[in-house]
Amino acid sequence: SADSPLGAFKLVEGTNNGEHYLIKSITSPSQSKQSFSIFVKDSGDGRFVRITSNDGVNGWNYYFNPMTGQEVSSSFTTSKIISLLNGWYRIELMADGANYVNYGTVPLVVLLSSNGTSSPYQGDGTSGVYIYGAQVEEGSYATSLINTSGSAVTREADVCNNGANSEVI
Repeated sequence: SADSPLGAFKLVEGTNNGEHYLIKSITSPSQSKQSFSIFVKDSGDGRFVRITSNDGVNGWNYYFNPMTGQEVSSSFTTSKIISLLNGWYRIELMADGANYVNYGTVPLVVLLSSNGTSSPYQGDGTSGVYIYGAQVEEGSYATSLINTSGSAVTREADVCNNGANSEVI
């Protein structure tokens, strides 16, 4: 889970002089508004993160500094950073579907060098950032994490346990 580094994945750059990224191919069912969310934590290696729709021309780009928890720049319609415990950040991004879903593979999480410049750069084979819980969903806002193990899953109803009065939550 995002509150335990043991449940996270360290995205590590290669040793090549090139781009260092993680990609997931998805198929969007419609051209609606879509949201992307991901948990990010600095691993102590000083890498920045770029999240992009990977169309090469008209894509959406979001630049984030996990060392400071600050957005560097964003072309997404809406972006939000939620600061969590232990250096974790939840990034929530929303893009208008008309320009987002038509460009093939989305999203692309790219590591950037320690000065925040764009790829490509010479990697050292050990540096990276921790990531967890990346998800894309239809809608104008990101919802809570839906654990899926890599397949499409329908959201179950949220349940409040031990909330005393069910009429007042």
